[in-house]
Amino acid sequence: KLVGRMTGLVEGLLILVRADAGHLLLDRSELTLADLETTVGEVIAQLPGRERVKMTCQAPREMKINGDSLLLAIAVRNLVANSLLYAHEGSVEATFAERAGGGLEICVEDQGPGLPADVLAAFAEETPADVLPGNRTGGAGLGLSIVRAIVESHGGTLLLENRSESGGRVTIRLPAATP
Repeated sequence: KLVGRMTGLVEGLLILVRADAGHLLLDRSELTLADLETTVGEVIAQLPGRERVKMTCQAPREMKINGDSLLLAIAVRNLVANSLLYAHEGSVEATFAERAGGGLEICVEDQGPGLPADVLAAFAEETPADVLPGNRTGGAGLGLSIVRAIVESHGGTLLLENRSESGGRVTIRLPAATP
């Protein structure tokens, strides 16, 4: 267990350092939603509690985006892992949908207590990754910073909000593929 946590911490730190240096995307290519969905599914299959995760695709699987499928899968994995941790027993939904005007939207929702106010405020203000609110449950406190670095390196945006009924919702918005 300790080796897994250390590996995750080193992976996260490397992603943040590469993002800060402007060298995060090493394998930027055109990929289909089907390819991305497969990679995300493989990464999520490694998480404890994965039986509580439901993935839904509401976009054409042949839709194309530019990017690195493994990095995007890591971003979705971090969101799902957070939801599994904080939502305790509830289900977690990851939905892939086509954005109005083109592009892809990946939404991860849970039925937990929602996102803390300091985290929502930090992301709304675009606080630099190295001063975001940290660790709450034994992790390194890097998960959402890593997600934001990955999303922004793909030309996308990250939206964090609490659902009115309960739980949190984090949405990744990615642009459509460009030649």
